[in-house]
Amino acid sequence: MKLKVSVHAKEIRNVSKTCRYFEIFRVISYQWENAFVAKGAEGLGNKRPGFKPGTCPWRIKGELEEKILPLRTSC
Repeated sequence: MKLKVSVHAKEIRNVSKTCRYFEIFRVISYQWENAFVAKGAEGLGNKRPGFKPGTCPWRIKGELEEKILPLRTSC
């Protein structure tokens, strides 16, 4: 669908009408277009939501986790 949006917008030369037709926000259309220009069709692939493994900013440090786990299992 992402590629269809880009092609449609270029054919009719009107991003607003294209977005109304596909029921998406213009910002999304521009993001898809920028991804396509930067990385080609590969840039339009679905991205998994969330953090990359090991990069969650809320995860506690391993040494603190080691101290907490025995407390949780002893109750």
